[in-house]
Amino acid sequence: MAGTYDPNEIAIAVIALEDGYSLSYIAAYLRRDRSGLHRALRRLGYPTRPVKPDPQAQREAVEEAIASIDVWTRIELRADLTQVRSIICAMPSPPP
Repeated sequence: MAGTYDPNEIAIAVIALEDGYSLSYIAAYLRRDRSGLHRALRRLGYPTRPVKPDPQAQREAVEEAIASIDVWTRIELRADLTQVRSIICAMPSPPP
């Protein structure tokens, strides 16, 4: 019954469903019965299935992330590797 669920539990369930978590996972997290949570959400008019991300939006987000990556030149890579080597060489040897 919807009255037996705390409003915080309902809020957690709604947000988690929007984030793509399954109702079974949410019920286990809340230590509640899945079918009871399903009935409570349905009775209150909330969605009972996880929201699936839009593949096109995901693709665009990945493309933007790739485009924002700086491309290093060979000189920059060589300078960074030289710096890392000098740091490693300066480290004391581990005890035997």
